[in-house]
This record gives sequence, C-alpha cells and structure tokens, in this order.
Amino acid sequence: YQPSGVVVQNSADGKTSKIWVADQYNYAVRQINDDKTNGIQSVVTLCGPNTRSSGLRDGPCTNARFDRMTGIDYHYNVDNGKTTIYVTDYSRYIIREIDVDSRTVKLLAGTYNSMGSQDGAFLTAKFQQPWHLAV
Repeated sequence: YQPSGVVVQNSADGKTSKIWVADQYNYAVRQINDDKTNGIQSVVTLCGPNTRSSGLRDGPCTNARFDRMTGIDYHYNVDNGKTTIYVTDYSRYIIREIDVDSRTVKLLAGTYNSMGSQDGAFLTAKFQQPWHLAV
C-alpha cells in the first residue's frame, strides 16, 4: 500500500502501455499492463514479495526484497530492446536496478544501510535518503 512512484512506458504506436509502480509498503514493484488493441488489462507483481515483508536482497525478482522504495524510472535501450527500471530504496540509502527481461535486481549505487553524502565509486558512494530519480 501507499504507492509512491509511477512511471509509464508507451509503445511507439500508443496501443500498449506498461506502468510501473513503486509500491512502498508492499515492498514491491508492480506492473500494470494495458493493451488497447485487444482490451487486456492486468496488474502483476514484477519484483518483491508484495506481502508487507521488507528486507534487502538482490537476485531474482521472486526472491528480491526492498525497503521503502520511493522513486522509480526506466530506460529503454533502443539498440538491444532491453528495459531497465531504477528505484530508490529510501530507508537503505541506495539506488537499485531491475532488469525487466531477466527479472533480476542488483545494487547500482550507494552503500547498504550507510547514510551520508559521499562521492566515489558506485558501491562506495553514499546517499542521504534518496527520494526521486530521473533517467
């Protein structure tokens, strides 16, 4: 409950949309599918437990755990057709990356459970409760 971030990916012809939601206190990324061609609409959990069970685990989306995601955005790579979702994990002070095709999550930047304001390599940098992001 309490979705905190939403991002929309529309097809080039405008007939299909994917809407990704950072579902903050269900600790999940939800995907809303809207196919205007055949009228199919659905909501699925893309990553996370969707059971109000927070945590911190990278890997396959079915096993991944999040803690208070607030920001969400995506990047579509036109060269290889891959979509990557980025989320801020506000309570863990990190930015995470979700590969939509392989449905895996990994730490992109920040130091787990270490708040601050420090520049550096991706995994040694520190953030002060990241809230939003834009790709």
